[in-house]
Amino acid sequence: MLGGIVARELNNRRSWTMRITLILFAVVIAAGSALGETIALPPVREDIEMSVIDAMGMRRTIRDYTDREVSDEDLATILWSAYGVNRENGKKTVPVAIGVDYMRIYVARSDGAWKYIPETHELERVTDSDIRGEIGMQGFVSSANLVLVLVFDSSAYSLVFDIALSKESQLGHGHATSGCTAQNVHLTCAAMDYGTCMIAMIKEGKIRKHLALEEKEIPLYIMPIGGVEEGSYD
Repeated sequence: MLGGIVARELNNRRSWTMRITLILFAVVIAAGSALGETIALPPVREDIEMSVIDAMGMRRTIRDYTDREVSDEDLATILWSAYGVNRENGKKTVPVAIGVDYMRIYVARSDGAWKYIPETHELERVTDSDIRGEIGMQGFVSSANLVLVLVFDSSAYSLVFDIALSKESQLGHGHATSGCTAQNVHLTCAAMDYGTCMIAMIKEGKIRKHLALEEKEIPLYIMPIGGVEEGSYD
């Protein structure tokens, strides 16, 4: 009789262990399935009436943001201006050195971090964590509705050329293109009444960890973006 009781107890424990294992497995699968998720972005806005000259006149560094959300349409336009395809041959809205596709643009927001895929104008999820408060050294970064992360990928050179370029030269290309990207983002934000700034004081280790970057992918800058108080562009 005692043996039967012990056997039943062992079977119950095995049953509960199996149930817990299956539940944990399902949770892991569900979490993993979200990574790699892609969402199509809306078309680029064509109803912006502000001229380039007026946008340049309004360009300024803004570090204070309201809780206004960046709409999907506006985000699509900002990302396209940052590093989007603007010709049938696949060339971008900003120049790159010797035609190498070495820039990567990520978007950090409340629903996770996403990689911009310019060829298809889509976002690909890389984490479901809100990392806005962990990637910059300045506190105001976390108050932005979203944060762009500009990453340089030196491995792109090996895919195009066999010529030898120093690491310094390659990295210089990344900084130069980042500057062009940042200016495009500044002008686009000004035209749509958002504020932004370009920040070099970043937490590289945190960015690498959260975005699962490879060794040759180097975070260079971040750009918080958010709504602006009335008079910010006066």
